[in-house]
Amino acid sequence: MNTDLSQIPKTETHLHVEGAIRADTYVELRRRKEPSYTLEESPWRNEGYRFDSLGHFLETASPCVAYRAEDYRRIALELFQDLLAQNVICAELTVASHRVEIGQIAQAIHNAWCEVVPEGTLEVGILVGLFRSDNPELTVEMVRQANDARQYGVLPASRELDPVVRLFSVPSP
Repeated sequence: MNTDLSQIPKTETHLHVEGAIRADTYVELRRRKEPSYTLEESPWRNEGYRFDSLGHFLETASPCVAYRAEDYRRIALELFQDLLAQNVICAELTVASHRVEIGQIAQAIHNAWCEVVPEGTLEVGILVGLFRSDNPELTVEMVRQANDARQYGVLPASRELDPVVRLFSVPSP
């Protein structure tokens, strides 16, 4: 059997938006703060390099570039182009940021989806990453922000809270 794997529909689960940034976009955005930065300076670009944890990634790579909702829109726009090229039909994205409000991130991701995804080709849901190290007040605030951003595709923290989870395959609000 000679199957072309690129033609098989795929699902992408638990895809960290911050970790899916294209290398050239990472360099471009990072140069806003460090004009002489080059990709060769980053150990994470070496073959086989692995972050110790999500926290390690967020401390060493992500904060260098994702400061604004517009940064997330750009990253998501390119991510959706990449997913469509790989014939991904459903994606569960994860975002974890204390620098930009969840609602702003979710709206930016949703706007990117509306810009680049042809109707009916890619369903997307957004999960909000919470850190075990966050204090309870911050965790409650993050959950509040996530609930407020549900119209942009943020999935509830618990499926028991909303048995009918809608991915954003509907027109923008």
